[in-house]
Amino acid sequence: MAAYYAFQKGASRVIGIDNNWRLEWAQSKLPKLEVLNFGKIPSGSSVPTELRKMVDKGVDCALECAAGEYAKGYGHKIEMALGMETDTSEILNEMILSVKKFGSIGITGVYAGYTNHLNIGAIMENGIRLIGNGQAPVLKYWEELLQKIQSGEIDPTIMLSHRIDLEDVAKAYRIFDAKEEKMMKVFVQTKFSDPPAKGTPSLTRL
Repeated sequence: MAAYYAFQKGASRVIGIDNNWRLEWAQSKLPKLEVLNFGKIPSGSSVPTELRKMVDKGVDCALECAAGEYAKGYGHKIEMALGMETDTSEILNEMILSVKKFGSIGITGVYAGYTNHLNIGAIMENGIRLIGNGQAPVLKYWEELLQKIQSGEIDPTIMLSHRIDLEDVAKAYRIFDAKEEKMMKVFVQTKFSDPPAKGTPSLTRL
């Protein structure tokens, strides 16, 4: 949805970064979306290096939409296991090194407390701004967004991958946590729900 709205706000290019089937799934919803699979980056390279090959001098803005709990390297995994930090700074450092000078980074993923090895020097030296971090100012934007949804300008249903019955919520949580069945966003159906809208998932029995 972040990529969708970036296009809505006039972004000429949007690059999604992940390491699994979600990249292909996102491209099926947004054909203009470019992708980078960090699991297939050549040895000796990195996300910032590959991004700068795609975008000269770096991107204008980088958004973190995952969380700080998913450490990539052994160093952060060990520090988190020992309680030396609550969150990894790896994605944040990739963002810092991927944006152009005086670019912006926004953190929307969940970070619980402290992180080590944050490249604060690069933030200062390159004049990088931290914007749009944490909780969204819902009261500021909800009326505008609701009007755009009602008019059809924004379609939030592109996020939906499954429709389930209310009694299957516990099973869905386990499937989602295990990253199985390509589950993204789920519509929970009750006896009061309307039938599936055109283009949205039909009911899945779990």
